[in-house]
Amino acid sequence: MKKDRQILKETKEAADIAVSYGSKNDEKLLAYLAKLDTPVLSRLRVYFSNPTFTLIYFIKWGFASSLIGVFLPIGALGAVPYIPSVGFLPYLIAVVFLLCIILLIRLTIISRKGVIQSILHFAKRSENARIVSMIDFVLKQRFANELSQH
Repeated sequence: MKKDRQILKETKEAADIAVSYGSKNDEKLLAYLAKLDTPVLSRLRVYFSNPTFTLIYFIKWGFASSLIGVFLPIGALGAVPYIPSVGFLPYLIAVVFLLCIILLIRLTIISRKGVIQSILHFAKRSENARIVSMIDFVLKQRFANELSQH
């Protein structure tokens, strides 16, 4: 655990230095990236890449599944006396199914269009994409050099 925290701290420090070089001078950023070793570059690449599945979606899905997992058996088994269990279960399943379909359509639309973000967010993402492309360039150069040496 301490080792992971230390690695994360080193990666954040390297990322801060890369961002400070980022918008000013590409040659300095490229020289800085060339000094770093390959594992640090790989961690920086992951650090600057966009997440594919954010934490908020995981929390929403976990919360919804917990509610469904608790209330569906209670309603189906007739544990609540004032809810008719015979007619309640098909309606509950239909509502859950419709909600899942609506959520799936919404997530599909968002994944195709992208979430509407602010201009500052786009600027940060473009800067991160530029740094990732420079990291890829340095890694490709190293790989080509290693192949040519052997």
